[in-house]
Amino acid sequence: MELPLLICKNCANLGYRTITPGKRMKLSHRFEQDTCIVVMIGNLALSEINKVENYVQPLIMQGETTRILLNCQDVRVIDSRGIGLLVTIFKDLEKHEKSLALCNLNQNCLNVLKALKLDTMINIYDSLEAALSQ
Repeated sequence: MELPLLICKNCANLGYRTITPGKRMKLSHRFEQDTCIVVMIGNLALSEINKVENYVQPLIMQGETTRILLNCQDVRVIDSRGIGLLVTIFKDLEKHEKSLALCNLNQNCLNVLKALKLDTMINIYDSLEAALSQ
């Protein structure tokens, strides 16, 4: 049985693609110097938000980490809940004098973040290598 496609009318009018439910977010992380690199595979949308938040929150508390870098290479969609999560993570990190960075965003996700001016708050890099060299 094929799952229905979800898309809001306003997003469709702007030319955004549909989101297919059932694509489960896969998360992993590793540490490199003072940075925790979180690799996300899936959509930062819908029901996956709680999974990502529950995964990242303990990483924020790790004492030796000063930055969390979200590698978004395999993230196709960031919806409004995903944006809210990024802001929440940013604020939580800021409380602990840490920072958030993103890398490898596709053009659609990057356009959304720029339209909301989140690129002025969150460091965004073209590649993992560029992010780690900072």
